[in-house]
Amino acid sequence: MEEFLEGREFTVSVLGNNSPTVLPIVEITFDHLPDSLNRFDSYEVKWYWDNPDLYGEPVKCPANIARTLETKIKSTALRTFSALGCVDMARIDMRLDNRGIPNIIEVNALPGLHPDPKEQSRFPKSCFAAGMSYDDIIIEIMNAAMKRYGLNKLIKAEQRVEMKKNEN
Repeated sequence: MEEFLEGREFTVSVLGNNSPTVLPIVEITFDHLPDSLNRFDSYEVKWYWDNPDLYGEPVKCPANIARTLETKIKSTALRTFSALGCVDMARIDMRLDNRGIPNIIEVNALPGLHPDPKEQSRFPKSCFAAGMSYDDIIIEIMNAAMKRYGLNKLIKAEQRVEMKKNEN
């Protein structure tokens, strides 16, 4: 049994290895849910009720939070990423307790990577908010893995686009 954490819920994307980057924080809100549903990011919430066309924007990125809370959340995410030996990327889900302290509720070492921004896939949503394209996301994950293995860095997304133009 676990204590239910009644505070706000966030998900934090981390990308890279030596000095990993914490991307913009995502907040999941539950105001749009019917009273019969629990207020946490469950399967039902993600796949049935997470629809901006019907319920507004329940997944907010970047999260509207105070700088001190942002710092706590990012620090907690980085310490968790390191302590669990995560590599290349991860999505770390947190919820605040009644004192406003971030608590880890789940770590996704292989988070969803749905390319369509409308699908609310949390890791890409955070990357998109940081100004990355879907190609950038995949390339950065590959770059992190290749660098970890001491391999040459992949080409940048802009170089790939230029190469495609030259092929035509």
